[in-house]
Amino acid sequence: MVAAPRSELAALLKRQEASRTGIYLLLGDDPESLGGSLAYIGEGDDVGKRLYQHARSEDQGGKDFWDRAIVLTSKDANLTKAHARYLESRFITLAWQARRARLLNGTSPAPLRLPEADESDMEYFVAQAKIILPVLGVNILRSAAADADGAAEVSALARVSSPVFALHLKKDGITARARGPTWR
Repeated sequence: MVAAPRSELAALLKRQEASRTGIYLLLGDDPESLGGSLAYIGEGDDVGKRLYQHARSEDQGGKDFWDRAIVLTSKDANLTKAHARYLESRFITLAWQARRARLLNGTSPAPLRLPEADESDMEYFVAQAKIILPVLGVNILRSAAADADGAAEVSALARVSSPVFALHLKKDGITARARGPTWR
């Protein structure tokens, strides 16, 4: 994942990640939406070319609203066009469901059918993106229900008693105890 403000688009386009197949998010401010954001989610075989096209003014076929771009791709360049189209569809669906941004996508394509193993890999990619994007302050994929579920899970984990681990080093006279969360 690589992010940059629109003012640094030239530097972003020079990065190796921008020339790969992947997904991108264009983000701008929208005081009218719940999350305060406008968003466009896209995909491309060469994400940098798509970003360059979107950087043009609207009268030249670009998009004027955005002030930040985020590129999501794989570190080992193993995403295909089919993977990217699947991810684009999933991200658009999640963003529509979350209702944290006003999406400017004109369509919501259905996910492509992928082999089961590829679909599993792409769902893992989605799960990782849902973890990393909020670190960058991007919450457009997070639903209110997921926030409530996460808080309930943390609360339940806090109530579960975990085993106590002990370490005794008689020779050195050291005793240590530790208790951690129980993961399900």
